[in-house]
Amino acid sequence: MRPILCLLGTMLLVASIYAYTKFADRVRATASIVSLQQASGDFSAEITCTFDCEPSTAFDLPAIEVRLADQIVVARSEELPRLTRLVVERLPQVIVGRNEIIVQAHVSEIGDATESGCLRIQVFQDGAPVAEETFWSEPGQPLVTGAIIFVATSNSDVESP
Repeated sequence: MRPILCLLGTMLLVASIYAYTKFADRVRATASIVSLQQASGDFSAEITCTFDCEPSTAFDLPAIEVRLADQIVVARSEELPRLTRLVVERLPQVIVGRNEIIVQAHVSEIGDATESGCLRIQVFQDGAPVAEETFWSEPGQPLVTGAIIFVATSNSDVESP
């Protein structure tokens, strides 16, 4: 009796998995084609760190790296002293809609391990600020990463979410 129950249970399990996969295939949404339109205006970013940035020799990381749309915009391999403003002029590939800038900074090992650091990111369109975000690191954290999201529209109006 037990082998028959085990066989029936296995068959029920396999049948339910088969029915689910058939159902999931029918319900899947069709992929839609989205055209990406370049946003009008001149976009730039300004990054300020309250800590010294230096490249990581252990992990082969630059002192500071700025990404937009999964492309590296700036990868600075030289040391960046604290409170130095890094200005990225003419951000490439800002599209109409949602955009995300990711900044990753490697904290200098010489600094005080009990201090927390601050990473400030500002985004400008034609010189006017459109988004600003500040990220704090934990004391002793070797890497500070921040992402700022802003929405660009087709008629040069930009909003921060």
